[in-house]
Amino acid sequence: MKKVDLSYNPFLKEVDLLVDGKKATLPRISRKELYLWAKDFYDALKIKYNAGEYIINFQGIMRDYEFLEDALKERKDRAKFKLKGKENCIYAKTN
Repeated sequence: MKKVDLSYNPFLKEVDLLVDGKKATLPRISRKELYLWAKDFYDALKIKYNAGEYIINFQGIMRDYEFLEDALKERKDRAKFKLKGKENCIYAKTN
């Protein structure tokens, strides 16, 4: 099992990724809007780490959590991924 900590700042488009407590990078994840790479995120994890299960703790805004959640729902192997952190998400204010 791999423990993944994913933090995303949508205003600066910064990604902070830790896998098992170590700083990590994934080739398909870049300084773009999260919705552009949410579907690729899970494949990139599988390709790089080839683990049987992933626990993903997300930190960011609710909209981006929902992008990751929607991408996960579309996967046939979604049981291998546990997405957490919804309770810690913040709502971005719009004027």
